[in-house]
Amino acid sequence: MKNKKLKIVWISYCPYSLYIEFFNSLGKFLDLDLIMLLSKKFLRRKIKNKNFNIIFNDVIDLANFRYFKNLEKKLKTLKPNIVISNLIYNVFTWQAFYFCKKNNIPFFIATEIKNNQKNIFKKIITKFLDKIIVKKMLSNSNLILPWTQSSRNYLLNNFKIDDDKIIYFPIGIDTNNFYLNKQKHFILNKKIKLLVIARMVSNKDYDTLLKAIKYIKDNYFFDFQLDLLGEGSLKNKIKRIINDYKLKNEVNFLNRVTYSQIKNIYDNHDVLILPSYKEPIGRVVPEAMACGLPVIVSDLVGTKDYIIEGKNGLIFKARDYKDLANKILSISNMDLKKMGKNASEHILKNFEINKVAKDFYKIIKNTK
Repeated sequence: MKNKKLKIVWISYCPYSLYIEFFNSLGKFLDLDLIMLLSKKFLRRKIKNKNFNIIFNDVIDLANFRYFKNLEKKLKTLKPNIVISNLIYNVFTWQAFYFCKKNNIPFFIATEIKNNQKNIFKKIITKFLDKIIVKKMLSNSNLILPWTQSSRNYLLNNFKIDDDKIIYFPIGIDTNNFYLNKQKHFILNKKIKLLVIARMVSNKDYDTLLKAIKYIKDNYFFDFQLDLLGEGSLKNKIKRIINDYKLKNEVNFLNRVTYSQIKNIYDNHDVLILPSYKEPIGRVVPEAMACGLPVIVSDLVGTKDYIIEGKNGLIFKARDYKDLANKILSISNMDLKKMGKNASEHILKNFEINKVAKDFYKIIKNTK
């Protein structure tokens, strides 16, 4: 008689590509039956899921609270052996947690959590929710899998949780899609091509970025080009700032590309910058590193965990345009080819998606 497959239900409101790739990799273990439970809102989105099943259901549609009671019925029907959710402050995660507790089913949370709200009302609400439910949920979950070390430290410092229940769980990168082009070369004493890939919204902090670029132009001779790839509500404002700062010759907007074309963008640049002041992960950072780009990120970007300062990238103080400018200027004195190679090797060794999936598989198999 064949062993029964271990059924895992992953609840996620949005089908983040990092979860899709991770689940496909995890699905290579044939003794697992993987199901991703998504909102019907994403029913029309094309998702390349080869090694797992997707169930689109209204039970986690945030706009339809009338379906709230149906989540427990759905989980009863699915009969999972493990339930995982990446939604902390969400009524559906809380219901899934209580369902698992009532039925003695292991419950994991794989997410990023930090109470760094600037809005005083949201900060008060978050603290209130922490006190009445989140603390209890975290304390009674089987495992908590934060994406970054800073999140792990936040959990240890702010909630009474056993240290061995919090396991650092970084995102993995598919190095079949993102890898070092051995023909890539950095030409010394030529124009350095800087790249930013980020939505044009406030937390990506284009203000600090453009102030840094203006500061460099006004005070130093530094031959560079900054390419921006992204869309968002602040795009017109960013264009006005570029015009006001007289940076039209230095800053260029790239046309929108498909995800499969992103590697070509990385291959045609020298350094990636992510200036965000609020960024749980920043997936473009390890992607660019895998392709051989040194990176410059703020100290509030989650994927600063992937950077060894001065070896494969640089970290600047968030919202400090002079510090960012100095980091950009310093790269002219560095061996970008060597840094890029270090970056690619670091991702391949520590964050390759099959390795991450294998580590996660061991966690699952050891869960009782």
